[in-house]
Amino acid sequence: MPKYDFMSFGEADIRLTPPGHDRLGQTDTLQLGISAAELNCCVNISNLSMERLSPTLKTAYITKLVDAWSGRYIMQNARAYGVDMSHVLVEPYDRIGRTRNGINFMEMGIGPRPSMQTYDRGHTALSKIQPGEINWKTELDTRWFHTTGIVTALGQHTATEVLAALQAAKANGATTSYDINYRSTLWSREAARNAICPVIPYVDVFFGGAGRPCPAAGPAGGYLAAPAGRGGRTGGISSGSPGIFPGISGAQGCGHLLAYGEERHL
Repeated sequence: MPKYDFMSFGEADIRLTPPGHDRLGQTDTLQLGISAAELNCCVNISNLSMERLSPTLKTAYITKLVDAWSGRYIMQNARAYGVDMSHVLVEPYDRIGRTRNGINFMEMGIGPRPSMQTYDRGHTALSKIQPGEINWKTELDTRWFHTTGIVTALGQHTATEVLAALQAAKANGATTSYDINYRSTLWSREAARNAICPVIPYVDVFFGGAGRPCPAAGPAGGYLAAPAGRGGRTGGISSGSPGIFPGISGAQGCGHLLAYGEERHL
């Protein structure tokens, strides 16, 4: 029996947001929070499985953080929601910031003005991760493993590590999921296609964001069937705008996720 019900791999950043709908530069106050798509999955699963004040589903998060106040803030908040953070790699703080934890500045939109985020996540600990730092075969003792296109895009070796993680999860018998979560501020569609295509055979459930650019979308956007995973297991479908994977064909347009083949749940 696996130790965890759900594990994810990603990067958690400090999120700084002006109050209300103020723009950056219009306020002298910023609200502190955490921006972490993959960690959010762990937190939500812990919350949704709560019984008698304790989560019934065990979740764990894998990342790399610098031992600074920002790293401690992320660790403490995740643990408060029942997420096991014992698999996090921790790098000493050099007191200068040559390697750092990322920051995400977020402006909340209103009316015709959309929300806007500004990344300050260069030279982060996770973006500098090296092959072999994580033994994925032993770390991924879980029924379900999840990661995203955000972490895939971050550094020189993060795409390699995402692929290695998915391969190890499948070898360990876990269900795997991958959220494209395409960010044009992180990479081009061509770079995304080149990095994400190799991971698709190891993915059981494939997500794309409704109503936002989706690199898995076909020329007309809409529902897209992801290629079957290893062993003939079928992936998911995603929706979005014109995309970059010529091997994935478009179908009717809709705005939510479906799954082909078999229903998957924790």
